[in-house]
Amino acid sequence: MSIPREKIGLEVAVMREIIPFFPRTEAAFDIVIECIEEMVGTEEQLKWLVKAACKSMQNFSLPELRALYCTRYDPADRIPATVSLPGASLENYERAYAERAARETDAKMAAWKKEKELAPGDYEPLMLVAPLVAKPIPKAAPAPLPVGPPTRELEKQLARELAEAPIPDEEERQRKAAELEAAVKARLTRAS
Repeated sequence: MSIPREKIGLEVAVMREIIPFFPRTEAAFDIVIECIEEMVGTEEQLKWLVKAACKSMQNFSLPELRALYCTRYDPADRIPATVSLPGASLENYERAYAERAARETDAKMAAWKKEKELAPGDYEPLMLVAPLVAKPIPKAAPAPLPVGPPTRELEKQLARELAEAPIPDEEERQRKAAELEAAVKARLTRAS
C-alpha cells in the first residue's frame, strides 16, 4: 500500500516548519518527499516518523531521519540506516528487530490460543519453524579418471569426424525424427 505523495508532502511540510535547517528549496523538498516515499510503508508509520522527528531532531539530516525511522520500523526499501548517532548502532537495530519479532510472535500465539478456545477440538501442534531432519550424506565413489588420448586429440578427432560426416537429406531427417518419437513414446508408456 503506497501513501499518496500529497499526504507525504503535507507531513514533510510540518517537519519543514519545526526542524531547524530543513531544506527550503523545492528541489530539496521533492528529494525529501521521494526518500520518505521509498522508505515508509504506511500512513501510521509516516505519522510516527513526523512526530518523532519533530520531537527529537535538532538539525535536519536525511541519514538521521532514516536512522530514527529504523529504530521502530523496517524500511520499505530495505536500505538500512548507516549513520553514527547515539543509539543508532547495528546492535540497537538488531535488538529492536528481535523485540518487534518477539512481540509479533506473542500476538500471533495469543490470537491462535483464543481461536482454539473458541473452537475446541484436536489440533496438531503449531510449528513456527519446520523441524530439521538430518539426512545422511551418501558416500560416492570418486569418478574414474579418463583413460585414452588427451582431450585435445579427442577434440581434433571429433572435428574431423564431423567434417567428414555426410549431411542427411530430408528423408533421412524424417526417418530419424520418427525413430526418436517412437523411442520417447515407448519410454513414456513404460514410465506410466
